[in-house]
Amino acid sequence: MERRDSTVDTPFVVMAIDNNGDGTIDDELNFGPWYQTGRFILPGGVPDQGSSQLNTWQKWDALRGGWFAFTTVQEDPDHSGHVITMAAYKTKYPNAVIRNLANGLGGFRIQAGGPIFSNNFIGYVDKLKIGVSGTNTTYDFEE
Repeated sequence: MERRDSTVDTPFVVMAIDNNGDGTIDDELNFGPWYQTGRFILPGGVPDQGSSQLNTWQKWDALRGGWFAFTTVQEDPDHSGHVITMAAYKTKYPNAVIRNLANGLGGFRIQAGGPIFSNNFIGYVDKLKIGVSGTNTTYDFEE
């Protein structure tokens, strides 16, 4: 779940992926709640999860939602790139794994920032659920 209280967008999830088993990062998959609307998704693959709302806790389904592999700015959905589901990515790269980056950044992380964020951005993430091999863990940051 996430909440924002500025006129800009939300925190987003980034996963560093080694998709061919060579030990290096091939893709940084991004899940941004603002890309989960009809404006960005392709028919038949990614559910429309609605627009983000100010001052409101919302729930996002990243597992079934749309992700994009960010290599260049032209590949993000704002610049004619397309989102892909985790299932489609896994079909394309069946041996893909999450890896930490060489600079110490985690292979799974929540981020905020970039050119569209303003100095007054305040965003929250809570009750983050991560599933691995059928076991789910929920991170409740308020506890």
